[in-house]
Amino acid sequence: MPGKPGPKGPRKLTEPVMRHVEALLEADPALGARELAPAVAEEFGLRVHPRSIERALARRRESHNQEADIPAAI
Repeated sequence: MPGKPGPKGPRKLTEPVMRHVEALLEADPALGARELAPAVAEEFGLRVHPRSIERALARRRESHNQEADIPAAI
């Protein structure tokens, strides 16, 4: 049976873009997605909806929290 059709990963909010977003947030935690979207457009030339940034950040936080919950193998 063939695999699922469609994209297999992010097309705009790739790892380098998300690292930049996280660096901006680290420098100023008060920034919201509405301020981050123009910063992404300026740095990478990508037009990204603020809600997409919010969802991507939530996914990264969720995956980071799940990784922290996994005990290290002995």
